[in-house]
Amino acid sequence: MAERQKVLIIDDSPLTVRLLADILQNDYEIIKAYSGTEGIEAAWRHEPDIIILDVVMRGLDGYEVCKILKSNDITKNIPIIFITSLGDSEDERKGLEAGAIDYITKPFSEPIVKIRVKNHLELKRHRDFLSQLSAIDGLTGIYNRRYFDNEAKKLWDRAVLNQEPFSLLMFDIDHFKKYNDTYGHVMGDECLKKVAINIGEILSAEHGVAARYGGEEFSCLLYGKSFDETVNIAKKVFAQIKELNIPHSKSVYKTVTLSCGVGSVVPGKDIILEGFIHFVDSLLYKAKNEGRNRFFAADLKDNHEIINDFSKIGLVKIYES
Repeated sequence: MAERQKVLIIDDSPLTVRLLADILQNDYEIIKAYSGTEGIEAAWRHEPDIIILDVVMRGLDGYEVCKILKSNDITKNIPIIFITSLGDSEDERKGLEAGAIDYITKPFSEPIVKIRVKNHLELKRHRDFLSQLSAIDGLTGIYNRRYFDNEAKKLWDRAVLNQEPFSLLMFDIDHFKKYNDTYGHVMGDECLKKVAINIGEILSAEHGVAARYGGEEFSCLLYGKSFDETVNIAKKVFAQIKELNIPHSKSVYKTVTLSCGVGSVVPGKDIILEGFIHFVDSLLYKAKNEGRNRFFAADLKDNHEIINDFSKIGLVKIYES
């Protein structure tokens, strides 16, 4: 069964929230917020499929809330329907300029609410489908580098906001050029597909994101996982690739193996995503330089201030397959 789409209702009138929830709750998962500030936090936390937003509220009004949501990477693509008793065309213009896609006026009609929400959610589902297609790597069938970059930024911002762990795993197929030279590019492509599919399946099961980062390199994102959980996921990937037992006569291990860098952090505003990615990439190359078929992992914990001085960050765990 398909997961129910989420509707966030933001209104400082509990009666209005209840009426809208009663209309929509049989078809959608309903999230309720009773102020602009509460609504923004709920949108960042739950990432709803659509938002129904009252214009006139105490504190932050609907226009201000809409502008804030549209300026944030986490929520900028969520469609917003204003619901208001205002009937002036100038108010409608102002709302559309702020980023809303539609208006429902009070007192509202139940059929009109249902139809407008349904239509906009169907459009969003279609846009999401097209976006997913453009995010897939044509050879391996997992996400591509562009999707990785966008998702990494979104998950990093969420981790900063909620002070949750953000983890990155970067894999590289060992001696892949030698594999291509020995077995040919057709077999090389098949090898890439097999490795990618297995990494993707493991990360999907762990609610993570796996992407082809470039060539024979893969990057994986995890949100909300502890360092130990992240290390165990890396071990699962290594075990799965070992089980594939893909022959590689030019490797000292005689089968296809991986090198990997693993990093986990609860990010603060004192470090940047690009610095963290560079750090994990340095762990990957350390694994490659020290024999391959292994990963180096680091839990940064409180080492934010030395994220760019890699020599000062001790490795918490070294794993060799």
